[in-house]
Amino acid sequence: MNRPCCSNRNDCLIIAVAASILIGIVTAILSATEIVTITPAFSWALLGVAVVYLLVTFVASSLRRFDTPYCAKSLITAFIVGILGTILFSVLLLGLPIATASPAGVIFAGLLLASFALIVTSVSCLILNSYTND
Repeated sequence: MNRPCCSNRNDCLIIAVAASILIGIVTAILSATEIVTITPAFSWALLGVAVVYLLVTFVASSLRRFDTPYCAKSLITAFIVGILGTILFSVLLLGLPIATASPAGVIFAGLLLASFALIVTSVSCLILNSYTND
């Protein structure tokens, strides 16, 4: 069953991206003041979660072809961008010898949490879209 995409479904994506950006900025500020530090164990955990999400997405997309409306495709795009961003920034934080309070460490920590928040919010939007009726 192919459902048309309503304009109110894109509001969820806008809210998801805005919340992710806000979480990234707050994390960068708290990391700069050393109230919150991103430890290597936390980076490893986020890397593991992102890799599992990527594998599940790959397996699910290869098992079945979905006829998704445009709004779900934009949410899936945001989801994959969040996964790839989380993988990239966690590898950068793990691989580069940077201090947590350095400007690069603060920026990477903010981008890592913003990417992970994009994963969580886009998944919640996908779940919300699957249960709403037109």
